[in-house]
Amino acid sequence: MTNSEKKHILDQARARGFNLDLPDGDFGANVDKNLLYFAGLDNETLPIIVLSDHCLPDPKIVDYDSLLQTIIKKSSSIVDNEYVIVYFAGNGPHKPSWQWIISAYYSLDRKYKKNLKKLYLVHPSTWTKLLLNTFASIISNKFYSKLVYVESIEHLKALVPIDRIQITQPTIDKDSENTAKHYSVPISAAISIAHQIPSDKRLFGAQINQVVITNPASDIYTLPIPLVNWLLHLHKTGTYTQNVFQHLPETTNVTESKLKTQIEYSKNRNSSEFLKIYDDVNTSAFLLKLFFYELQDPIFNSELVELFTQLPLPDSLAELSDITVSLQIERKRINFIKSKVLPLLSPQQRQLLTHLFCLLSSIAHNSEQNHMTSFNLAKNWAPILIGKYLDEPVCYLETVSVSPSLPSTGSVVQLLIQYFYVIFSSEINTILKVNNVHSEALFNNMVHALESQLNIYRE
Repeated sequence: MTNSEKKHILDQARARGFNLDLPDGDFGANVDKNLLYFAGLDNETLPIIVLSDHCLPDPKIVDYDSLLQTIIKKSSSIVDNEYVIVYFAGNGPHKPSWQWIISAYYSLDRKYKKNLKKLYLVHPSTWTKLLLNTFASIISNKFYSKLVYVESIEHLKALVPIDRIQITQPTIDKDSENTAKHYSVPISAAISIAHQIPSDKRLFGAQINQVVITNPASDIYTLPIPLVNWLLHLHKTGTYTQNVFQHLPETTNVTESKLKTQIEYSKNRNSSEFLKIYDDVNTSAFLLKLFFYELQDPIFNSELVELFTQLPLPDSLAELSDITVSLQIERKRINFIKSKVLPLLSPQQRQLLTHLFCLLSSIAHNSEQNHMTSFNLAKNWAPILIGKYLDEPVCYLETVSVSPSLPSTGSVVQLLIQYFYVIFSSEINTILKVNNVHSEALFNNMVHALESQLNIYRE
């Protein structure tokens, strides 16, 4: 999708009466688009927000108070999750006043501070360090524990994926001046071993057909045992866990758990280690996300992402208030997914997604307790299913944005959660070996199907 096509979609949505505030870098004619934008996910699947100091506009031309409110609106949906900021702190030509900075800090909602996991300061200038030292009396110690000074782009590469970060010319120039740019990445023994694992023995970064195995005796595909265990853990505990999928586990390092699982899986796919239940369900949640995110062939490839732009849309916001018209639109959208999208997925992918969206649908059904609506889950899972290895970068509009007015991956994922039973009816019948199933028994029956797979490994 070209930039002009993206702009046309947004203009159409706004013309239909939908209010959209996306972190897409569009702040108007007098503000550089690289000031703030969404740059994919980090190595633990946390959203990355990029801020560039040298892109700050001239305060004589742009009102900074209005700019702050626009930044807050555009980033609000991202910071519902834990997130990281990559802040390019070069010596830009324009600096806000200290009084404005202090006022801006206090105007931020608590979630901006609480959910910030890391702040990577790239090329920190003397002014930036002085500013932080001055703020020491009003900023909590927790903030400083999240702060990471990054002296070079090589250093940044070792901390977060940078393939979707726009490295601007001022940053490149600054990096060339930096004598510390040749950064040696520290590699632990576990990382070294994991890197040497052949692709056909990996769980993370695998091809689907290498881990989702065909059963010659039936049409049911067998999932890898760690995946089954994570899904069951989340079915039994995660459906009642507040903000599941949005926060890293407090007591477990996800990266270490991933490496341990990867190494054990390469040695023995049926290891009894995989039957253990983590103390924190968020560990299972993030390992599940990492499994899907790191698949060599993303679930939603470029062809599907492009196809999603044809998703039927309402002609106006008013149409959604008319129940009859609204239902007609939803039927068209469901039929679009069943007739256009599902046929492009392999049988392994469809059954794998049936188990995933059964879980997500179950969680959404309990949103009053866990606060994870289909909207929140779609924002969280859309970039996961686009994956780490998509062959071309995609923008926020095509991934995380969720709205009945936008033909995006996020909007498709929300529909898959909301209408799971209707969209995946054929796959459900295959997995459960029935012609139909009552909706009230569906979740329990799908859990039993997963438990049956786990019992095979126990035998």
